[in-house]
Amino acid sequence: MKNHSKLTKKVTEQVRILAKDEDEELTDVNPPYDQAKAFGKTNIDVDRIAARLPCGSKGFLLMYARWKKLERHLYNERKLRFDITQIPDVYDSC
Repeated sequence: MKNHSKLTKKVTEQVRILAKDEDEELTDVNPPYDQAKAFGKTNIDVDRIAARLPCGSKGFLLMYARWKKLERHLYNERKLRFDITQIPDVYDSC
C-alpha cells in the first residue's frame, strides 16, 4: 500500500505539470481547483480526442483534480491509515 500511495502521488505530480503546461490556471501543488471551470469546457476539440489526450476535451485540470482527490483519500496522513476502498477508483482513473 505504501508503494501504491507513492505511485499515486507521482502520477498526481505529473498531471499537475501537464496542467501547467496546458496553460490552465494552476498556481501551486495543492490548489483549490475550480470544478466548474474544469467541467465548463463546452467545445469538443477533435484533435485532442484523436491525439488520445486525457478526458476527451476536459483537459488536464480535471484529470489533476481527480488524481489529487484520490491521493488525499487513499492515505490519511493525519491518521496514518490507508483506505483500500479507493483502489478501484485508482484503477478506473488509470
